[in-house]
Amino acid sequence: AFEISRSEVTVAQYRVCVNAGSCTPPHWDDGTCFVFAGHTWARGALPEPLRAPSHPVVCVDWHQARAFAEWVGARLPSEAEWEYAARSEGKAMQPWGAATADCGQAIMSDGGKGCGEEGTWPVCSKRAGTTAQCLCDMIGNVWEWVEDLWHPEYYESTPRDGSAMVVHADYYPQPQGMGGAPRVARGCSWGDIAKVCRATTRLRRSPKLSFDYVGFR
Repeated sequence: AFEISRSEVTVAQYRVCVNAGSCTPPHWDDGTCFVFAGHTWARGALPEPLRAPSHPVVCVDWHQARAFAEWVGARLPSEAEWEYAARSEGKAMQPWGAATADCGQAIMSDGGKGCGEEGTWPVCSKRAGTTAQCLCDMIGNVWEWVEDLWHPEYYESTPRDGSAMVVHADYYPQPQGMGGAPRVARGCSWGDIAKVCRATTRLRRSPKLSFDYVGFR
């Protein structure tokens, strides 16, 4: 048994931690966050609409996400916990059942046909996509940092007790300056198409980088 946040952490919630001095500001304006630039992602300032208080906070790296979790007396979920929650206690392939994600269930991309807005939405906007336990945006809106280090054979090696996958950093050869062993994000985002938006999809990213499509729960 474990508890997990009903929604992705919002801009407003994260701001409280910053104002308390326990979190550092998101990388909105320092030129380090990767933001959508029309056809690809490049370092730049986060567009104003994505800074709205009810939207999931983005442009936070893994270390910032973990600091917030510790500040509220919690921790980031493990990959196993995250997937178990996203699959309605492991009883379905997706939060809502077996069907492929669509615009009524997830904030995602459909190639410009009207599904998304090339950015985040307020959390819990797609009620049809909630899990049986009423967790929202487990699929879509933003990817979510989890505790685990990246492991290419996760399903063959995941700890049976549901804890995070933590192995020695030397397992992962990294180019100098990339910020150490990669961490994992789950859940897909507003920039992904339906075939990517599955409860089993995994994203590998450096813990020191930040993106306009990655937040946390």
